[in-house]
Amino acid sequence: MGKNSMQYESDQKDNSFLADTISKAIQLPGVKVNRNEFLISVFRDVDSETRETIFSEGPISAGYSKAELNRIARRLVNERTLASSGMSFAAGLPGGLAMAGTIPAD
Repeated sequence: MGKNSMQYESDQKDNSFLADTISKAIQLPGVKVNRNEFLISVFRDVDSETRETIFSEGPISAGYSKAELNRIARRLVNERTLASSGMSFAAGLPGGLAMAGTIPAD
């Protein structure tokens, strides 16, 4: 079996694992996204005619360039990452404070 064949099999396993993971994640409550609600929140500052075009045909058909959509996507990812990091930090505070309290006892 050649090196390329082994790499192909490895890639296939990775793709299968990714597909399985996504399929399982979609079944979890809270993972599905209501498309229209999401688009309304992202494009809240546009007029209703443009919003309807976005709903029916997509943002590119409504006049948004790929560069603009990439900027919007990066902003959303940064906002969600910041929120998630903040919640993780806040959730870890009680344990961290409790651990700090046990240091003198040791």
